[in-house]
Amino acid sequence: MSLLRTIFLLPLLAIQSQPPAPQVPTDDDLNPKRAHIQIMVPFENREPPRLALYATPRLTGDPVITLNGEGLFIRGKLACTWRGGTFEGPSPDDIPVLASADAAANEYRWCAPGLPIRSIWHYEEGGRSSHLLIEVAARRGTLIETRQGRTRYYFDLNSLQGDPVDDGDPVETELRRVVRLKGVTGWSWNESKRDIDRREAKALAALLKDRTFTTFLRDIRACLSSSKVPGCLVPFVKREHPGAVLGEASLDSWANAEEFVDFVWQQLPESGAGAGLERRPWDELVACLFTRGMRGASKDGVTLETDTYICDVERIDGAWKFASILHLS
Repeated sequence: MSLLRTIFLLPLLAIQSQPPAPQVPTDDDLNPKRAHIQIMVPFENREPPRLALYATPRLTGDPVITLNGEGLFIRGKLACTWRGGTFEGPSPDDIPVLASADAAANEYRWCAPGLPIRSIWHYEEGGRSSHLLIEVAARRGTLIETRQGRTRYYFDLNSLQGDPVDDGDPVETELRRVVRLKGVTGWSWNESKRDIDRREAKALAALLKDRTFTTFLRDIRACLSSSKVPGCLVPFVKREHPGAVLGEASLDSWANAEEFVDFVWQQLPESGAGAGLERRPWDELVACLFTRGMRGASKDGVTLETDTYICDVERIDGAWKFASILHLS
């Protein structure tokens, strides 16, 4: 091998031997079989979150794992820290996430693997945010058990800063009864994905046995398959303020059912604007209402979805109505 070729290959081999940079964990990395406690970051007045996990359910002795403004400690040794070494709360250039290496938290360095306390990215329509989560292995009253492999740790919900969110879910309502309330919201109980999926499947099965709903689907599909379109759709649409966001075009918020139907019928496909916009929005609406994809079912509503659109259907004054169509950008 020539000297020149050797000199060229050595840097390349060095690059190839380096492990890939770790990616910041997201919701997809969470254990779908377990619930999680989500801590609000910052809690209040830009205060850092504070946690202490113990080796026994008696919660005696020194905590094994602690989290404070400096970072996450295991048996007194710093395992990973906030960006810059201390927690400063969010600002335009500072997203608080454990183990971030730069101000915008674009780089990431792993904390110790398998920790029950995880700092992850959550992506929404408005952008990304960081969530601080504790995986729950078991709960007895206010006592929480969490695990790292086979090792178990414990803490009391009353030690958390603030009170649980209460959106009316049974678990949240129960938690607010058993914890000592402090007067300010500081954390929420996130059900496991498995439990959510089971509950939604049960709700959808019940909805598909509701004759009023199945009759609505039969009749609206018969309309859309007939020569009476678009006018026959009007009686099936929510009378006041139905919604339509079709790429760049959106319906006025004060529109009624007739205006909704006319708006969707008149829209032309937006050539080259992206997946789902090459067809007429009316065709997408028809596909939405014929889809078998349903989620978020309850006795009063359900979301029908395709790869590119979601359509909401609601029970209003005892009658099922088409409520909105939204393009997934």
